[in-house]
Amino acid sequence: AVVSVSEAMATQLKSDLKLKDSIVQVIENPVIDETLYQRSWEPCDHPWFKPNEPPVFLAAGRLTAQKDFATLIDAFARVRQSREARLIVLGEGHDRAALTQQIQALGIETDVDLPGFEPNPYKFMRQATVFVLSSRWEALPTVLIEAMGCGCQVISTDCPFGPREILAGGEYGWLVPMQDAIALSIAMQESLDQPIAKDAIEQRAAMFSRDRATSQYLNLLGLA
Repeated sequence: AVVSVSEAMATQLKSDLKLKDSIVQVIENPVIDETLYQRSWEPCDHPWFKPNEPPVFLAAGRLTAQKDFATLIDAFARVRQSREARLIVLGEGHDRAALTQQIQALGIETDVDLPGFEPNPYKFMRQATVFVLSSRWEALPTVLIEAMGCGCQVISTDCPFGPREILAGGEYGWLVPMQDAIALSIAMQESLDQPIAKDAIEQRAAMFSRDRATSQYLNLLGLA
């Protein structure tokens, strides 16, 4: 058998390698476990998470073109024109200088923070209002599932591969076109005004649990 981490990737594999449906099985990456939950409740001392502060959008990943934080920053600037909000982007990478210059050019440097690599992003996810994935492509974006497991509202680009499946076509979060700052800014506004039920988001994330993936692999190997 050939195992794929998403339905979209399975379709691509079958097409590219001329594989029969019967030998390709989808088993999502095991993402959610007790350790994630425990780490998400660790104290987060970022000053923007204090009571009565504006809502915080969060993103995380390498500061590279693939993650397209430039579009996210443009979208956030549009949101900032009409309401108070803040943006934290966790991660490090060679696009830092360009992103910093963009933030300064837009005049939003007091509302955007690039704190660098964070060994425990889950405590930020637990506190943030909305998590945003702005990528141009992914395999299966575990960071999106992790944010959902922490009960965070989520927005994602409809990029290959995975977000559409994870969010069930938009039922559990907002899907927007890639590299579209206007569409992303609209979704960011909607996520603040019309949030999805937290319980539903967490239950969806549980579909990507370590226990579920273990059971699927045991079944595949005939050991269950």
